[in-house]
Amino acid sequence: MRNLWLVVGLCFAVFWAGVFWVLQTPETPEYSPATAAKNEIPADSDNISAEAKGRPVLLAVIAPLTGLSTGVEPVISAVVDFCAEKINSSGGILGRKVEVLHLDNHNTPLGSKRAAEEAVKARVSAVIGGRNSSDVMAMGVVLQEAGIPLVAASASNPQVTRLGDYIFRVHYTDSFQGAALARFAREDLGARTAALAVNVSNSYSPFLAEVFIEQFSQLGGQVVSRVDYVSETHDFGEVGAKIAKAAADLVFIPGYETDSALLVAAARRAGAASVFMGGDGWDKPMYRIAGQAVEGGYFAAAWHPRAESYPGLAGELGQWIERRGDGNMDIEALTLDAAFLVFDAIRRAGTDEPGPVRDALAATDGFEGITGSYSFDRNGDPEKALVMVRLAGGSIDYVKTQSPERVPVAVIFAKTGNAAELNLSGFEAARFAAEEINLRGGGLGRRIVLLEYDNESTSLGSRRAAEQSVADGAAAVIGASWSSHSEAMAAVLQQAGIPMITPISTHPGVTLDRDFVFRICFNDQQQADAMALFALRDLRAKTAAVLVNANNQYSADLADFFIRRFREDGLVVSKLDYLNETNDFRPILETLILLRPDVVFIPGYARDSAFIIRQARSMGLGSIFWGGDGWVENMYEYAPSEIEGSYFTGHWHVDNPDPRSRDFVARYASGNKLYRQSLAALTYDSVFLLADAMRRAASTDPAAVRDALAATRDFIGVTGPVAFDSNGDPDKPVGILRFDRGRAGFEKSVHSRLPGRNRD
Repeated sequence: MRNLWLVVGLCFAVFWAGVFWVLQTPETPEYSPATAAKNEIPADSDNISAEAKGRPVLLAVIAPLTGLSTGVEPVISAVVDFCAEKINSSGGILGRKVEVLHLDNHNTPLGSKRAAEEAVKARVSAVIGGRNSSDVMAMGVVLQEAGIPLVAASASNPQVTRLGDYIFRVHYTDSFQGAALARFAREDLGARTAALAVNVSNSYSPFLAEVFIEQFSQLGGQVVSRVDYVSETHDFGEVGAKIAKAAADLVFIPGYETDSALLVAAARRAGAASVFMGGDGWDKPMYRIAGQAVEGGYFAAAWHPRAESYPGLAGELGQWIERRGDGNMDIEALTLDAAFLVFDAIRRAGTDEPGPVRDALAATDGFEGITGSYSFDRNGDPEKALVMVRLAGGSIDYVKTQSPERVPVAVIFAKTGNAAELNLSGFEAARFAAEEINLRGGGLGRRIVLLEYDNESTSLGSRRAAEQSVADGAAAVIGASWSSHSEAMAAVLQQAGIPMITPISTHPGVTLDRDFVFRICFNDQQQADAMALFALRDLRAKTAAVLVNANNQYSADLADFFIRRFREDGLVVSKLDYLNETNDFRPILETLILLRPDVVFIPGYARDSAFIIRQARSMGLGSIFWGGDGWVENMYEYAPSEIEGSYFTGHWHVDNPDPRSRDFVARYASGNKLYRQSLAALTYDSVFLLADAMRRAASTDPAAVRDALAATRDFIGVTGPVAFDSNGDPDKPVGILRFDRGRAGFEKSVHSRLPGRNRD
């Protein structure tokens, strides 16, 4: 019997041991980009599992193998095969062979989308692809959603990489190309006038034309004619005659080889003596189409054998030319760069999982390719030069390399400390504005680059940030939010001679006697006067009480301005102080209950003001409450019902009916949660005002920009028109807002004009 129980006990133990083993053994999950990103393999290849070492690194190349124009070879796939052969001959990546999956996109967006879907099913580590931007856009949507990195070889449309953070390119963008061509036309060719012929049947030609027009005009040139045409045009004689009639110094045709060559020939027959120029859609086959008519035409390229040499892949390039000859070297050189850039990213990631490979691509810093040295901006675009070439003697001659030029602009707000939460929208809006400006080629052909600094929510941090921005060579500064922070910055920047625009600091002293310091918002005196006028005239208030945060200079100064103006036509019955740390406001509220003022003005910030109102309502005080621009919509978090019916001032409101404002909201709200904040719209306007001043100054020199800012008279932004008085303050109306049904609604605008104060 004892033996029987022993057997039963052993069986029972074995059973539960088996159950425990099954439960502890992880089930192999189905692959997904999300899980792939979390399971990073260590960079040391010795630590890679035997199973992983046995698998090849699988990459896809999506490119046209069919559907190409006559005479165009499917070279992209051949180049990637060559690159894989080279890397495998030296041991592969992470000790593993590279295998290439070739997917034909048939030279169409639909074919590109389907090919990308096949790449996702095959679980590739990355994709190299594209010849045309429209094809890359189609595959990019699929790959971004799946979380698979794409490195585009020749797509130049700026929107390609804005599909998401898994999309990169090795080609320069049309934003840079258009600006570089405009600068070359003005500075190297000396063109004062330009005419354009634009193919409106695609997106490449109109966008490149618009950037060129914008930048050529900014640089002092004049566009005298623009003629639109479609690809299907069979007789270019009429368009050519219009080009010739314009008699411009330069004719810019941002088209592709065939239509551009036919247009140049037609214009020459009509007597055009202008210099002709194109974008990267031009190439050597134009000779075959139009003969000597295209001789002397300039255009942009990604690479030329005589251009600046980058030694990183010189050996690979030489071996490729030995094998295939020097054919379409632009696309071939770019594809070599793309392939080896992906190899390098996988090596640095220590794994072929898509997530870490994406991270490694984003962190690329100084990778040496054939067509440039690669570092990607936040959009996945490389900051690299283009090459200006010339059709000459049946071939292509190197002319010069056009490198990107930058305008460093400092942005100083809080990223840490008490002001950080509300200051976040300042950084976001500055990036958004700079990106929109750069999409159009930048300012004077130069890309605006933001230098972001954290002022740590302190005056000392603000001063240090301003000093660092000067040391880093900032041409101008945007910031800060709180007036005390801007005061600290202004002292440094005034002495350094660097122009500063504060979006939302309202204390009058920020700009006083400082000719390099401007503000784009109204100041405290203007808003206090507007509040007093509205209370007296619209609310028919005869008495007012004021509650002042004794810890805060903003509150004290705004209170004094309000009292001064209200006393002209009404009675201020009490001015009471409170401390910021206070939670119980009963003593001062008991005084107000006895006085029963018509309005109570609380020039504080959101939390303390909301707590005061909540407690006042619970005690039965029925006065109308007023606040300044320190109040924000999130006061509902602290007093969800009690603040209803209270008024405050605003620099801008999301429901502003002005078309510029509505257009801004439509664009900005889709990617920014803090779109309702005034700081966002004001910072956006500040960056655009700065770019406008640079254009008017025809310079990025700080002194010249300062003079242009001071002369601002008719700039119209999202938040309204800006015309500076002699003290750098704008004459702007003050928005009156009201808490109503869970949100801050726009009530009306009050214009309180102030006499300008002299800087002398």
